[in-house]
Amino acid sequence: MMPETPAEKYRREAEACRLKAKEATNSVDKQAWQRLAADWTKLAQSSDLNQEWQTLRMPPSSKRRH
Repeated sequence: MMPETPAEKYRREAEACRLKAKEATNSVDKQAWQRLAADWTKLAQSSDLNQEWQTLRMPPSSKRRH
């Protein structure tokens, strides 16, 4: 089994926050959990973009043809 990526962990955290929001008994708590879920989701998206950038970036100069 492959280890969990940071983006996967952030998505799991976001889902946990969404579940807590559904269970919240007052609107203040519900909104707080929803904001946390949104923040975790943004982190996951940023992590995905960072990973894409890492794979697309130019190889180090030592690997360039002369």
